[in-house]
Amino acid sequence: MKEQESVSKRLLGNTLSKISSTPDIEECENCSLCLPDKESWISSLGVMNFPRKAAKKPPRTERTLTCVVTRKRNAGDAEEYFLVQRPNVGLLAGMWEFPSILLEVEMTEKEQKCTVLDRLTELLGSSVTEKNLQYLGEVVHIFSHIHQTYLVYSNSLGSAPIDTVKQGETKCPPFRWVTKAEFQQSAVSTAMKKVLKLSSHSSTVEKLLDKDDKRVRGSEKNRKEQKRRKHKAPTEHGGRQLSMDSFFRTTVKESL
Repeated sequence: MKEQESVSKRLLGNTLSKISSTPDIEECENCSLCLPDKESWISSLGVMNFPRKAAKKPPRTERTLTCVVTRKRNAGDAEEYFLVQRPNVGLLAGMWEFPSILLEVEMTEKEQKCTVLDRLTELLGSSVTEKNLQYLGEVVHIFSHIHQTYLVYSNSLGSAPIDTVKQGETKCPPFRWVTKAEFQQSAVSTAMKKVLKLSSHSSTVEKLLDKDDKRVRGSEKNRKEQKRRKHKAPTEHGGRQLSMDSFFRTTVKESL
């Protein structure tokens, strides 16, 4: 036994002293590498204090402008939606979305509209006016590490065909027009489906309000017409109004 110990000392040299001085894992309660927070050490658990799950970082907050652009090639055709493709790297790589711009600074609603119009003009290759641009609301979607808020706008280009920039002419991303059915089959994120749902709901509400407004205007017109007829004096005897005495005169029957 003594011979083995002497051989070990010759082979290991100073390393043996270092190994013997290394504390056991159960004695690592003061280790700043394993336990940055010393107060989290529970003596009764011993080695069961390990492994420790790293604290999860809270998701960062982002705000993004997005615009649901629609058109009809011809009157009576199904409505189409304008989609652009995301870059091939990064979040949601290669997926399709409504035109979107990440907000890096706070903007007023007027500034937001100008930013959206500039982006649409760049993508569509023709000037887009503010006439049909309207704010719809917000959509919140939480990714694994991003708390994303979409500020949703809509812009209808009407029934006239719109000539867009040809692919490859600019540095704009690939784009396409799709129907609602094609949208559901496209590679779009859940967030974009939420945006479309908000747009469809707003469009339905707007149509109902417009229908109610027309009905109210029609009812008001009918009431005015009925009131006008009610107060219109009866015209007999060449348009002359009869006096009260004429109602009490004895009618003389002509003899045959």
